[in-house]
Amino acid sequence: PADGTLTQVGSYEDAMRYGAYVVVVTDGGLEIYLGHLNHEDVAPGLAVGQRAAAGAIVGYLSEFAYSTPHTHVQLRRGGALVGAGEWWAAWEGR
Repeated sequence: PADGTLTQVGSYEDAMRYGAYVVVVTDGGLEIYLGHLNHEDVAPGLAVGQRAAAGAIVGYLSEFAYSTPHTHVQLRRGGALVGAGEWWAAWEGR
């Protein structure tokens, strides 16, 4: 939804329990966690600390044998969960 910086790239072994995941922190401070990504293609061509433009591809959907394909999206600000209403308000006001 906004330009940001890639701050984390994680794998299945990490404690986040998202499987392969990335975290992008927007310029406005919103932390976007994207989990259940394909571990071979998380953030292709990107590295922690690099900028990601709004709409940039930072990973690809994984297809688990025990689940339907989906991505886990979690929004945080200062580590605290953010409700969807705040996110939508920010999106509409951009």
